[in-house]
Amino acid sequence: MVRRINMKKIPLFFGLSGMVLIISACGQGGNDEQATSNEAYKLNVGIAMNDRDPMYEGIVRFKEAVEARTEGGVEIEVFSSSQLGSTADLLEQARVGANVATLTDAGPLGDIVREISILQAPYIVDNLDEGRQLVASDLFKEWQANLEPEGVKVLSFNWFQGERHLATTRSVLTPDDLSGMAIRTNGTSIVNKAIEVMGGNPTGLAWAESYPGLQQGVIDGVEAHYSAIHGARLPEVVDSIAKTGHFQLLTALTVGTQWFDRLPSEYQKILIEESVEAGEYASGLNVERSREYEEEMTAQGVNINQVDIALFREKADRFYDEFEGFKALREEVDEYLDK
Repeated sequence: MVRRINMKKIPLFFGLSGMVLIISACGQGGNDEQATSNEAYKLNVGIAMNDRDPMYEGIVRFKEAVEARTEGGVEIEVFSSSQLGSTADLLEQARVGANVATLTDAGPLGDIVREISILQAPYIVDNLDEGRQLVASDLFKEWQANLEPEGVKVLSFNWFQGERHLATTRSVLTPDDLSGMAIRTNGTSIVNKAIEVMGGNPTGLAWAESYPGLQQGVIDGVEAHYSAIHGARLPEVVDSIAKTGHFQLLTALTVGTQWFDRLPSEYQKILIEESVEAGEYASGLNVERSREYEEEMTAQGVNINQVDIALFREKADRFYDEFEGFKALREEVDEYLDK
């Protein structure tokens, strides 16, 4: 017996079938979204320092604490010695949404929000305590907040890499001794001007080129902190270190605003808290190690010269007259620090 099909029911049948397929598809999409939300957020931290540097140890501490507190919700991989690229490259990647972080000083950040550059002006603060007071101030935090619309989120600005001194192939005791000497800088205008007003000839050069540059006479010295000088084995190719302390190198652990804003709020809080804690740990370690580095470098035959800082500070005053707007900025900072 042939069964007659009721043609009137066909549209209803296919309509119901279509609804089932749509519901099924929606259900599968929801599962995919749920699976995605359960995946770990990944962050690659790239720094210029090698794996023997106190800053590297601080970053590892940050990684371990964040992964523990988020129970693996945030996974962090650490890359030393510029394996992921330069600080400037990583900062730009972070700004466009990449899952990268880096330690950076005030120079590159000052290219985005100019006021932040004041932290890298010569003798803007006298010591680490004043530097910490400045970066913790409402004044500085206001400048720091202006980075966020530009794509940069500062997790903490308390990673102290040390006082910057002059490591040279011949002794420097006064600013006059710098005359005619090519001093390696990172190439930023603010650092170049600082070295220029103190009496040297600023020479922009990649840090990795410092050793061969000194060895071959391309440069006569570098301005750097102890952990960098020691880590790059520069005591093998320099004669002396003038303890000018022209910069107090406080640096920031930064991520991209876009990446940070995608994190659950509890993860954001954890990253900030652990970055501050790790920064304090690395800074303390660095202060302790700096004393050891000085002893080791002295034993290697490097002359550590306690110079009259007032002479260099006097020369550096010209910096604030020649860098537009920085005289007013210094007055604002001095007023806050009650100097």
